[in-house]
Amino acid sequence: MYNFILAKEIEGVPTEFQVFPYGAIEVEGNQPVIFDDESMNLIINTFNRRGNEIVIDYEHQTLKNDKAPAAGWIKRLVNKGTKGLWAVVEWTATASNYLTNREYRYFSPVFHVRKNDNKIINLFNVALTNSPRINHLK
Repeated sequence: MYNFILAKEIEGVPTEFQVFPYGAIEVEGNQPVIFDDESMNLIINTFNRRGNEIVIDYEHQTLKNDKAPAAGWIKRLVNKGTKGLWAVVEWTATASNYLTNREYRYFSPVFHVRKNDNKIINLFNVALTNSPRINHLK
């Protein structure tokens, strides 16, 4: 079991963004991870079953046992086939200002990878960050 953190650049204040592209994802300093139809279905089914929005925090503060204010909330996950998994998001006023001013430029999902096939199988949360670990994400 591995936990990886990815990042993607955000422009402006999007109402939705791509959480994972479809296929192999290159992570700096780690083996590529795989995101496919099974990954998409597992993540969306877990999200729908739980019925809770997923927090978007700042700099992974939720993982640090520290004060972790929300930057936004993932309201819905969307399967866009070969365009990957997308999140419909509602930002807080503070995060909207950060994004508008380009004080934060990237997002970084925290996820679980199945060890035997390096496939993403769960999404825990997402952070706004300026320190991305993903390479060449479009």
